[in-house]
Amino acid sequence: MPGFSEDSRTARALRTLETAIAEDRLPHGILLYGDDLASLENACLRLTRKLLGMGDDAFQHPDLHEMRPRGAARIIAVEQARDLIKELNHAPSQGIRKVAVAHEADRMKAAAANALLKTLEEPSKNTTIFLLSTKPYALLDTVRSRCQRFRVESGAEAERLPEWSEWLNLYRAWLKSLRSSEQVRKNSAGLVLGVFGLVYRFESLLSQWTAEAWEKAKDTLPQDLDEKETKAVQSGCRKGIRAKLFIDLETETQAFAVEQGESGNFPAVAISQAVETLESAAGLLELNVKETAALEHFLLNSLRIWAASS
Repeated sequence: MPGFSEDSRTARALRTLETAIAEDRLPHGILLYGDDLASLENACLRLTRKLLGMGDDAFQHPDLHEMRPRGAARIIAVEQARDLIKELNHAPSQGIRKVAVAHEADRMKAAAANALLKTLEEPSKNTTIFLLSTKPYALLDTVRSRCQRFRVESGAEAERLPEWSEWLNLYRAWLKSLRSSEQVRKNSAGLVLGVFGLVYRFESLLSQWTAEAWEKAKDTLPQDLDEKETKAVQSGCRKGIRAKLFIDLETETQAFAVEQGESGNFPAVAISQAVETLESAAGLLELNVKETAALEHFLLNSLRIWAASS
């Protein structure tokens, strides 16, 4: 489990919440938000273990009730929220506390959010509800206002894997080859083949790392998850890894754009178009377009933009 620096803002916030648990003054509704879902889940698990007296290696408890996105659309439906509320209305199975966790709470449909809102306004005794979100402003304002909000930073940064560094180096070399209009004209077919090579390798790496992440994650999931919930969690693993890869891709693209802008090799409009194309590709992913199609769209449009400006 990735940790947090003891001097970080997140670590200080967690210590404050742990003190509140010990003094029995923890808010009943807590929104944990940040850029990395895994870090949110780790922080929530740390607090949940304190609340329920779980062991340091425990992931499940009879009084821990979790709600996750389901199905291909990865939504949280109103029926799920109602089922969660029913569980919270029952007496605890052990001890005196109950904990509910809404993973990716921004995936709640409006009806689900409104159903949960009533419980946030009038919670059962000794009940704590955690909402986890990487998009907190996608939540209803009324839901956010009923929660104490804490930002969770990403855990310790993992070293960039050699295979991914190699891919980024290939991408960087492909971009640099577009700086010469003569080379683009002479080797247009080769540059297009380079696009397909990058796409194929990207998909291969993403699938490999998703499989590895899923092997680790599935053993920590509640045993009562149905097939739709399990598939949604597996899909979430892939999307989380994909998001990090696209952040790196955006960083490399912007660095190249700045470099070319400073050298005067390309007009500012071309740089702007390239960045907009990347944002468009990221938007396609949110619409459940396949990664290969979105990346191919970005690279081929980049080829057109840079080549037309060189």
